[in-house]
Amino acid sequence: MPVIAERLTLKTFMTALLRLTQLSLTLLSLTLCLPSWFGHDSAVALASPPYNVPAIHLRAPNARELEYKELADIAYSRGDLAGSVAELKKAYLVRSHPRYLANLALVLVESARYQEAVEQLKRYIKTNPPIPQRDAAKSEIQRLTPDVELSSEPLGATVSIMNMPDVVGQTPLKLQLVSGQHNIQLFKEGYKPISATLLVTPGKALVANYLFDPLSADGPPRPESELKAESFTLLPRSTEGRALTYISAAAALVAGGGYLLTKGAITDRSEAQSSLQWAEAQNNVESYNRFMLGSVILAGLSGLGALSWAMFVEEDEPPKRDD
Repeated sequence: MPVIAERLTLKTFMTALLRLTQLSLTLLSLTLCLPSWFGHDSAVALASPPYNVPAIHLRAPNARELEYKELADIAYSRGDLAGSVAELKKAYLVRSHPRYLANLALVLVESARYQEAVEQLKRYIKTNPPIPQRDAAKSEIQRLTPDVELSSEPLGATVSIMNMPDVVGQTPLKLQLVSGQHNIQLFKEGYKPISATLLVTPGKALVANYLFDPLSADGPPRPESELKAESFTLLPRSTEGRALTYISAAAALVAGGGYLLTKGAITDRSEAQSSLQWAEAQNNVESYNRFMLGSVILAGLSGLGALSWAMFVEEDEPPKRDD
């Protein structure tokens, strides 16, 4: 009997010890989960942002959410910001906790993905967080969208910014741009367009001034009305100047005909069957050469005269429109 009693006592002791161990493990598990339930998460410094929201009023996280949150912690600790963002988004899909929006914004800012960060902060503000957290989120949005002032010489240039409405405004222009790189274009009639890149830094206002180059190297462009009034023709405007031009063109045509005649006479000379035929062909060659040479001289002198007339005689005459 004493032996049986001893065995029963040992069995009772081992059973009590096993239950005590199970109870200790359960309490330890609850202790590890409590910080997550009450908003004191370690992932991505979740407790650090001033606009983080306590989760006391929300239901407790489930296993999938905790898994995604833990993966976000691990990715962030390894410097994998993109991976951390992906896991935080998964956790938010499981439970739409405003805390995930705030911490998504934190990681996106650290990743220099400012546009996405601003979008997450705006979503966070729509969840109606407490006033201090809401004001902190608004302040962060303002820091990520600093003031930008664009000017040009001359003023009145049309400004276009990529990934924004085609026409933003005209210089001088003041606006707010999300931090990051922006490709812009400036247009001004009569001037060469300008393409530039703006690098906007969080919390720093930016002032940029652009100098236009005129389309003409001689200076600012002439008024459009003046350009339309003038006829851009190669012919002189006066009757005398045009007559010289026509004479030059006719003489050039005559010289071309003389060249063809000379070429034909040279062929006849090479094919002559007798000395008489050769002498006649030679005479034609010499005649045609003189004819062609005279036509070339006449064309050259007439052309030079027409050009001189247009450059010097008509220089001060008012332009006339050619209809």
